[in-house]
Amino acid sequence: LLPRAAMTRPAASRWRHCGGDNGGVRALLSPPRPLSWSGVRRQSTLVAVAVVGVALVAGTSLLLTLLHSSLNDALRESLTTRAAQVARTIEDGGPHGLERSEEVAQLPPEQELQVLDEAGELVFSSRRTQTVLTGLRPAPGQWLSEGESAGVLPPDEPLTVAVGARSEQLGSPARRYVVAVTSSQSALRHAIVSTGTMIAVAMPFLLVLAGAATWWLT
Repeated sequence: LLPRAAMTRPAASRWRHCGGDNGGVRALLSPPRPLSWSGVRRQSTLVAVAVVGVALVAGTSLLLTLLHSSLNDALRESLTTRAAQVARTIEDGGPHGLERSEEVAQLPPEQELQVLDEAGELVFSSRRTQTVLTGLRPAPGQWLSEGESAGVLPPDEPLTVAVGARSEQLGSPARRYVVAVTSSQSALRHAIVSTGTMIAVAMPFLLVLAGAATWWLT
């Protein structure tokens, strides 16, 4: 058994006693050295920069997705409104004379309007083309769309909205038509890419600012 004095000796004394002339044992039993103040600041700064970087990337992705959704909704609503106006014109007097209508005259250059009959044949086109742009066939008073996506960027294909119409003329049977309006999505893509580019350019400065603030405050 050890004497009582040896059993109650402080921990630091026991380390010195156990070490003796064996420096390796003494180094093994010595407590770890605490981090210096500069080391704590360095680690805190790196952690802060990493957290801010991850938050910026996630926030940018969410922002661009919401921007795409908002621009897509606005464009779809605009196409639906224009197609519905042409559908009302057809219901009142048929598709004849659409080339002189106000709706066609105000059509933007990036948009194209087509009217199809019940058989899917092209009845009217705002451009000199005989190619049917869509296979959508909504019922009268209904509308359908295609060319949309839920990602960050819109697809390369155009956005198309089709509205069904029914024309009832005196002395002739009722006929069904489809009014389709299509638009390029290049403007949406350009707006989203430009916003993402500006955020990417500003991101390094934000990371440096976050690192400097953390270094100064710790």
